[in-house]
Amino acid sequence: GKNETRRLGKRKVVKTSKTKSGKGTNDDIVRLKGCRNFRQRVVFSVLSARVLRIDNIRDSDENPGIRDYEANFLRLVDKMTNGTSIGINDTGTKLGIVPGIIKGGEVVHDCRVSRPIGYCIEGILPLLPFAKEPFSMTFSGITNDRNDIGVDAIRLMTLRVLKPFGLE
Repeated sequence: GKNETRRLGKRKVVKTSKTKSGKGTNDDIVRLKGCRNFRQRVVFSVLSARVLRIDNIRDSDENPGIRDYEANFLRLVDKMTNGTSIGINDTGTKLGIVPGIIKGGEVVHDCRVSRPIGYCIEGILPLLPFAKEPFSMTFSGITNDRNDIGVDAIRLMTLRVLKPFGLE
């Protein structure tokens, strides 16, 4: 069959053609542009098991490409999954993700100092209930800043809401 493209708002979904066996070559590839909602895009790609391609990441910026905290978040998602493939071009303006399985287990991650630990924790919370095994996670880095939720706020508010779903 032919490749089929349809637009959903600003999102473009590309359905690949069928192979001789009748199966799709990559199911759906979600193609997006820009850096907006970066963490959510990555997490939804993993949850939906759909290949994600993001182009034009700050391509007209003075400092183009993904930022160090976004690359750090990708490393964390890679640690949490098995079989995830992440590709970034030389300039950092194009990102491709083939998601893997959320595995669980022990994860130790350094969040660095460009964004606080809450940036990473808030981003990965939607992945936790879908892991094959429970996670035991240890984070290091700064605990709060003016832009992101602090770890104490996550512990006191967010985790209380998620406790009935097995997150503590």
